[in-house]
Amino acid sequence: MDPGFHISFYFEPDVVRLILGLGYGFINPAFQNMFINLATVEHRGVANATFFTFWDLGIGLGIALAGTIIHTTGFSLLFTICLALVIIGLLVFGLFVGKYYNNKKLR
Repeated sequence: MDPGFHISFYFEPDVVRLILGLGYGFINPAFQNMFINLATVEHRGVANATFFTFWDLGIGLGIALAGTIIHTTGFSLLFTICLALVIIGLLVFGLFVGKYYNNKKLR
């Protein structure tokens, strides 16, 4: 079950809750605003529904997948995978999505 390496993570539970709450509190409206700004006036409702559908789907599937990874390999590998996904996401956003958004936004 052990992948052979360990990354130690220790935060007080209240600090982790604060960081997660702030992250969701800033990211959710920022991404929603991006989707709305890419849509025409008559398509804002569709953009909003699409955003929240995939937001909820991502959270639900992410929790299920994370539980499977924890069960089979443990927390260490899960945190390593999550770190890699965050870095990849930041790179993709910085290299591609940001430019696309700035070129296509309507407002």
